[in-house]
Amino acid sequence: MKLFDKFKNSYLVNTLSTVYENIKFAYWENLLFEAIYKILSICLFIPFVSLIFNKLISLSGFNSLTNSEILRFALSKYGLLSLLVLSPIMMIFIFLEFSVLIIISYFSNKKKKINLVSALKKSLFNIKPLFAVGALQMGLYLILLVPLFNFGASSSVLPSLSIPRFVSGELKKTFMGTLLYFGLIILILYFNIRWIYSIHVILLEGAKSFKVAAKRSSQIVKKNYLKTLLMLILSILIFLISFVILAFILVFIACFFIWIFNKNLSHKLAPTIVFIICLSLYYLLMTITTPIIINTLTKLYLDHCDKENICIDNITFTEKDKKQSFVVKHKSLILSLFIFPAILIMLTVSIVVDSQIIFLINDKLNTFHVMAHRGYIKYGVENTIESIDAAINSNADYAEIDLLQSKDGNIVVIHDNNLKRLAKENLNVSDLTLSELKNIKLYQDNFEGEISTLDEVLKYSKGKIKLNLELKLHGNEKDFIEKFLSILDKNDFYDECIVQSTNYDILKEVKSKCPKLKVGYIVLTGFPKVEFLDVDFLSVEESVINKKLILASKLLNKDIYVWTANDSTSIQEYYYMGVDGVITDEVDIANSSIKSIKEESLISELYDLINSNLKLKNL
Repeated sequence: MKLFDKFKNSYLVNTLSTVYENIKFAYWENLLFEAIYKILSICLFIPFVSLIFNKLISLSGFNSLTNSEILRFALSKYGLLSLLVLSPIMMIFIFLEFSVLIIISYFSNKKKKINLVSALKKSLFNIKPLFAVGALQMGLYLILLVPLFNFGASSSVLPSLSIPRFVSGELKKTFMGTLLYFGLIILILYFNIRWIYSIHVILLEGAKSFKVAAKRSSQIVKKNYLKTLLMLILSILIFLISFVILAFILVFIACFFIWIFNKNLSHKLAPTIVFIICLSLYYLLMTITTPIIINTLTKLYLDHCDKENICIDNITFTEKDKKQSFVVKHKSLILSLFIFPAILIMLTVSIVVDSQIIFLINDKLNTFHVMAHRGYIKYGVENTIESIDAAINSNADYAEIDLLQSKDGNIVVIHDNNLKRLAKENLNVSDLTLSELKNIKLYQDNFEGEISTLDEVLKYSKGKIKLNLELKLHGNEKDFIEKFLSILDKNDFYDECIVQSTNYDILKEVKSKCPKLKVGYIVLTGFPKVEFLDVDFLSVEESVINKKLILASKLLNKDIYVWTANDSTSIQEYYYMGVDGVITDEVDIANSSIKSIKEESLISELYDLINSNLKLKNL
């Protein structure tokens, strides 16, 4: 009993119960503000920013902004102009969202209501620090660090950012790279927690610049760093668990009643019911997560700050401020005439896009390709005969391998120009002849291998597996394309391979000299416009892939592959999104994931339905 009383009176329970009471007290203010703000962001602000950004890209002479083009654009006058124009606009919108929620949560702690218009006015009143000393820091914090931290309080304007997997994956392949990766994660975490109360300080204490606000925030956090981090993690976990339990209960109740009505129908409808309920709860969660986190932070701030510094109470709190805002007062009208229709339209558009992808997929169940990334590296050193043999034995559709040219003009199968990672020697492929490369041993995990020529790999793979050949450049090539095509011609391998590269110019050269070859552009990052890319397929990094890009590719009859998809959940997600395949380090997981999808009765029935409709149309 004493243990229960101790738990009941613990700081965690008291904090979470206070947050719950504050959310409950100003529930409609939080919910309606977030709903309206998100809808305005999606329907007005984001399209407006995109329009300006695309116009600047067009003026700069670029059609599609990807890979190295991003750096070239950023260093151009139009890139600098977009930074100067769009960054302040984005900062203002992100700041206003957070600040209105902070003001609502502050007065909720004092059990006072403030209407949304007044909260917005008070936010605008404190917008000057965005352009004072430390404005660059604030831009870095709001536009980069907060989205990268992704602790729940995300902005409607910016998506959650993450370090691309191809970067983290490559870093983790070496000890120093792993240290660098985790060091970067710790640095992001450190500055986010250190500056976490900076907007509170600007709004509630009247700090005149972000530099001052950041300093005061770090002073508040200094003595409570671990407690702040722990409270954030626990509050997020508890609210997420609550939503999962709620989703489970709702799914169970819905399926139970359908089962009572019709047992066979419940089996077929169960996946659809789960999808609809989870999607609805997801949208609700996305709407209230930020207010929950902001309320938690406000409670923690008030517990640890010097309350004598708070000056927002000195601002005249008029009767107009206390009055219920028009939006809250007429919430039923707003919900029925504005929010619900907007959500319905967005859901409808999403469903239409999904259905378009499904009907453009054609014989999708039989054409989804699993490509072994650099061969199957679980059973051999990457890009070696052993890893390709493992890909063959694991029934991969393709082995994706990398090609570089040696000093004497031979094309060899290796990813890095510098051999330090795999050979433990600081040597470059471009500086070595084929005979010298043949004397070098490669080591990865517990495997040993050697460098093979493209000719050797084609002869070994002929009739066993198709190849995705990535052309890589080190800058010292001699007749690279001519030699590459002659090797393909010698082995009659044109129909058993596709060719990809991050270098768009080399792909155009390959296509002009050999039109029958399928060539694909590797998109590392950026904003690809499919209509301007004269290629047969796209190979897109996970962080770039989206439904719009997939639909555009399908409409233009271009295949689209995702790399590097290594877990079952993401592979299945990409399958349902409509991609044509994945490049993966986990061939067995990918194969089993696709097999389980194909065996699901609902998918099979949908496939049969599409096929039967297509046959009827052809009669």
